[in-house]
Amino acid sequence: MSCTLNTISQVHDVKRIEELLNDLNDEEQDIGGNDIDDWKNEDWNDADTWADKNEIKVATEKKLKKVWLHDCILSLSPIEDLLVVAKTNKVVLLSKKWKSRDESSYDVVWNGQLKSDEVNDIITCLLCVPLASQQRSSEGNPDWTCIIVGYSSGYVRMYMTNGKQLLSQFFMMDQCAV
Repeated sequence: MSCTLNTISQVHDVKRIEELLNDLNDEEQDIGGNDIDDWKNEDWNDADTWADKNEIKVATEKKLKKVWLHDCILSLSPIEDLLVVAKTNKVVLLSKKWKSRDESSYDVVWNGQLKSDEVNDIITCLLCVPLASQQRSSEGNPDWTCIIVGYSSGYVRMYMTNGKQLLSQFFMMDQCAV
């Protein structure tokens, strides 16, 4: 027996997705400090301080590169038109774009935090559900995809592909394990 793996589609801008989910720009600013204000206060004879800051920055970047995808939750719609990547409370939505008959890729169409009333609410599960209308003009193809999100607080919320909340339902009193 043998099998082959066929490419369905590609995600070209993985670095951007990583930055959107991890806020790498914010962490880099926190590690480096405010260089303009601190240049007078620095000890010019101490090169170790500069080296330590760079080592911390490099170590942080290496750690994020190794584990960022393992900490994410992914959901692909059954018709492969939408890919959702979530981490803690941030979400990136990618839509399939056709380049040719045989080649397609996923491009970022929306990113941000989904509306949540609870403090420190963490996303624990995702599901993409394609929905079709019951109008006669529809041939059974989905009109849009609903994103169903489960949270650690026990809420399940439904969102549109632009991040707007459609429905929120509380299901559980106990905190869910993350």
